[in-house]
Amino acid sequence: AATSKHTQLEGECTGGACLPSSQDTLDSFHTLRTLSTLSYVAGGVLVVGGIVLIVTAPSSTKVQASREPIRVLPWVGWGAAGLTGRFQ
Repeated sequence: AATSKHTQLEGECTGGACLPSSQDTLDSFHTLRTLSTLSYVAGGVLVVGGIVLIVTAPSSTKVQASREPIRVLPWVGWGAAGLTGRFQ
């Protein structure tokens, strides 16, 4: 959108000066240019953040090694029976 506004302004403005009738187009161009720049910066920050999260995340083998497995133990007593379990 900013590129199309810039192209439009190239046709309307000569010698670095624009007619007063082009002021709305010029203001719109400046706003879109700023939003575009901010969007690129935000996207770059998100990409870098994603890379940092991927690089610093624990590997799946380390996560599995640190967890205790599920334990289920049967028990039998006088007149009773059951299961004991441990879950994480």
